[in-house]
Amino acid sequence: MITIALCVASYVLYAALLLTFPLRLKNMQNSAGKLVLSLKQKTSKSYIAIFVIAPVIITLILLLSFPLTTQIVICACSVLAVHIVVKELLSRKIAGVYENALIFDGKHILLSDILSLPTLAYEEDASVCTLKIVTKQEGEFFITFATSEERQNTVQCLLSLNPALKPE
Repeated sequence: MITIALCVASYVLYAALLLTFPLRLKNMQNSAGKLVLSLKQKTSKSYIAIFVIAPVIITLILLLSFPLTTQIVICACSVLAVHIVVKELLSRKIAGVYENALIFDGKHILLSDILSLPTLAYEEDASVCTLKIVTKQEGEFFITFATSEERQNTVQCLLSLNPALKPE
């Protein structure tokens, strides 16, 4: 009985993640503001596999005999995988520089949260495709662009929207 309840709960969470996709997309766009620069990101075919495999794995819990803790872990991992893929797809679908945010590489970064772009102060190589960003919430991280031109365009947009990020 617990196994059935666990599977039903997992299916409900799975469905909720898929059904709330349009609403989450709209909310993300609204919080980001007006699009300033669109960025392109490829969507991996493996995402489709995760959407197919996750419910199959949850169903296996019903068919095979596992201890309760293992069942919980398997169901949680399946739902978490779908959550990560949905978050990544949201980011990839509307990737770009917006009035209030940078949405790219699986991240939704508010411009007000960006403290600095430290590599701009010492970079001289025009072929660099990564950008280091320091934020209040997440600390330091890198985002990777497909081309150096895309990176340069993004940096120019960020600096025009927030001139305080310009290195001295």
